Amino acid sequence: MRVKSPKHNKSLFRSRKRAPRRGCLVVILVCVSTIAGRSRIKYGWNRRDAVSSLLANSDASRIDSLVSRVLSPWRARGGVALADVDAAFAVNEKQDAACFIVQNIDRKLFTVGDADRRPKRGKWNPGQLFRTRRRNILQLLHRAVTVNDVPDFEATFCLHDCVVSQRRDTKHNMFSARREFVSDPVAAFSVVSCVDSMNVPFPTWDYATGYFDKWGSKIDAIVAEANAHDWISRKAQAVFRGGQRTCVLYPKVGERSQGVPFYRVTKGDGENAKKCGRNALLYRALSNESNHLFNVALTDGVDWRSFGHELRRPPDEPRFLSKSAQETFKYQIIAEGECQWANRLRDALFMGTTLIVQEHQCVEYYGLELKPWEHFIPVDYWFANLTDAVTWAESNPAAVEKMNHAKRRYAENFLAPERVEEYVATLMREYAKLLTYRVRRRANAVDVDVSTLAINDPPVAWGSSSTINRVITHSLNSALNFWKNRRRKN
Repeated sequence: MRVKSPKHNKSLFRSRKRAPRRGCLVVILVCVSTIAGRSRIKYGWNRRDAVSSLLANSDASRIDSLVSRVLSPWRARGGVALADVDAAFAVNEKQDAACFIVQNIDRKLFTVGDADRRPKRGKWNPGQLFRTRRRNILQLLHRAVTVNDVPDFEATFCLHDCVVSQRRDTKHNMFSARREFVSDPVAAFSVVSCVDSMNVPFPTWDYATGYFDKWGSKIDAIVAEANAHDWISRKAQAVFRGGQRTCVLYPKVGERSQGVPFYRVTKGDGENAKKCGRNALLYRALSNESNHLFNVALTDGVDWRSFGHELRRPPDEPRFLSKSAQETFKYQIIAEGECQWANRLRDALFMGTTLIVQEHQCVEYYGLELKPWEHFIPVDYWFANLTDAVTWAESNPAAVEKMNHAKRRYAENFLAPERVEEYVATLMREYAKLLTYRVRRRANAVDVDVSTLAINDPPVAWGSSSTINRVITHSLNSALNFWKNRRRKN
């Protein structure tokens, strides 16, 4: 399969800025300065002058368009009923999704559901991940209802890496044996948006991505590093580093049907490794004559030598490359992680590398408006045309330059801290309008202590005896297993 380039429309890359009316400038300056001052005192979320960003971007309406898109299934259905919100919270009985309800009543937040009490909790227990995601959601919601005019609402937020429900007749099942299938309609706010799901994507930061209050300074650091490497000095290679993750295993390359979701390639599973996930990336990059165009390796997972693949050379060293080191390359490959998405995309949009993005069926909210050939070079799910993508880029430097400019502009429009906050405020305001009932405080709702929201990683809730017993039991089991393993080794 060859990579084909469309005719590039110059109008896509023209500036759409409008000169602001001077009469409005003073009012805007006062309002934004007040808001910026609040956020600095509480969270320190201002990366750059909010006024210059506001006046420089006439693309703010894109946020409205994006919100309309993610809520369109519920608008078409006629709104969100109480039963839809309850159905999302009930997902906890079938999946370890750590769903909880947030209520906003008269600009005060309440929650229902303890992140540390999950009925379907098994050995897989990303306590810190879920805990910090939950805190991030509450921080953003508090900012939204405090600074903006957001009506009363209640919503269920689920913290799992994937959506928690899909259309019953979907041909693209996102559920494994460990996660029971739940059919829509389920009014859940999820980490990502996926094909055939009514779940609504909500911005997610956690300890793994870095916290949102540091996001502005992180963008500055990424952009500074990108600007430190001119295009000519970069290596003409596509780089990838990352651990082995699950994938969807399709019986036949090129046909997305009858796939096995969350498939994990194991030792000696050579044939499936050729067509599944990041192992397929490695195989495609290093088994052809143009392998010199790639600098790729997996940082963890099954030893590639167990697959018996006839690679022309081994994966590159070192196995780990920092983002700074990856800025010395012209191209960067974005390959799926768990649930067919990777959070590295948000950083990569600000980097100086041209992105080569694997076909995917799930993406975080900010990626929904990305367009192939305008913002990135697309490759198919199996990386069959990966080499063609790099050779096309090398042959079309002018188109690649325009793509990089469009990508950076897109990142500012959707991922600058003030844009994230705008998305949250607009999303919750429009969602509240879709509720078909009056929100009343639930009997088991707990007040959100806003004085603690500045803490990004709150301690485990020690208030309940069940939590204490679980922690003690886990510690004792861990100690017992340690001594058992030690005796076996001796």
